[in-house]
Amino acid sequence: MPEILTNKQGLPETIVNACKYDSHKVAGDISVSQLIAAPRQRLLKKMNKYESDISDRLYMLMGTALHNILERGNIPEVRRRAFLTVMETFLEGAKKFQGTDAAKAAQFQSVAKYLQDCIPVFFPEIGDRYLFEVTLRTELMGVVLYGTFDLYDKVTQTLYDYKFCSVYAYIFEESRIKWDAQTNVYAFLLNQNGHEVKHIKIIAFFRDWQESGNLRQKDYPKSNVMEISMPVRTQAEMLNYITKRIEKHIAAETTGVLPLCTGTERWAKGDQWAVKTRGIKKAI
Repeated sequence: MPEILTNKQGLPETIVNACKYDSHKVAGDISVSQLIAAPRQRLLKKMNKYESDISDRLYMLMGTALHNILERGNIPEVRRRAFLTVMETFLEGAKKFQGTDAAKAAQFQSVAKYLQDCIPVFFPEIGDRYLFEVTLRTELMGVVLYGTFDLYDKVTQTLYDYKFCSVYAYIFEESRIKWDAQTNVYAFLLNQNGHEVKHIKIIAFFRDWQESGNLRQKDYPKSNVMEISMPVRTQAEMLNYITKRIEKHIAAETTGVLPLCTGTERWAKGDQWAVKTRGIKKAI
């Protein structure tokens, strides 16, 4: 069901239009982000209209802007940037006509794919080393899983994922567990498409970082940008994880019974109890 966007703060139309733009492409049955999320969350959004305000998307807008600038970091020349801009324009056209004109959407997608295939021909320095913002797919149990990673370095066989996030997201362990799952599913898709992943790096940009934070917390990030190494899971391990997640989503969709979100999915930790003697602060 569609998301209903409001503008309760009366923000200018330029900001509203920028926040409305969604760079995520629907390229299968379930995305990587949806896979690792709770089935209840995905299906409630699919079955119901829901409301969010433009002001809630401002951090997402900043993150998208950061991604776009970083994508261009390996493409310094104006001609190459213009070439990629044309390719992105056709991709946007394909998305615009999805659901209304399938033939036209397919035509735009075809041109975008042709331009993408031309990158190694005209700009071999890009094609030989980097893959970025490529949407990969694989089919498991009749379900097409898809995901768009940020950057893959063919030379070092390193997958990079950019995070524009709060300091709390780094400090909170459950958030990093989600990063682990997300990036390793991307690594699985890359392996399925002939690209081995030996290293996974999160590049975290902390939007609320303060230098004084290091004086208050020992686990506070030392800088406002940080490279974080993630463990690389085996293909067998990820196949087992992905299969179980798909089974959960299929069961919820076919039965109509939406399971309650688990503690892990809610980033909740188990209750803890302390036995104390009355009048004494320290627990027994």
